[in-house]
Amino acid sequence: MWSWWKEYHRLKQREQLVATLLAASYEAGLLPRDYAYAQDMLLVGEYGCAFDIIVQQLYEHEVEISPNLFALVKRAADSILLTPGSYFFLRELIRSPDHIPLPIRKKVASLISSLRLAQ
Repeated sequence: MWSWWKEYHRLKQREQLVATLLAASYEAGLLPRDYAYAQDMLLVGEYGCAFDIIVQQLYEHEVEISPNLFALVKRAADSILLTPGSYFFLRELIRSPDHIPLPIRKKVASLISSLRLAQ
């Protein structure tokens, strides 16, 4: 009898998680154009598309993310019933004391390479 109410709350929670992810990603460095595309998808109820835009653009532009943002990505993916394969690659971008993010590793490698060339 109340299954519609449960479904309604599940959809609202999904919408809220993706909206929170979008805002947090924008603060982390998601480009305004990508924010707008994801926002458009969110407004028409395409949560999976919005999620994909956010995750793919964070990765493509090598935006460093915090462990908290990665946890939010995981929660949003779980609410949309996505597998870890849809976001796991973002782990390369996590900024933490135990892990050097991919963009930093690339910059250091480039610097070392340029020093070798200068010799």
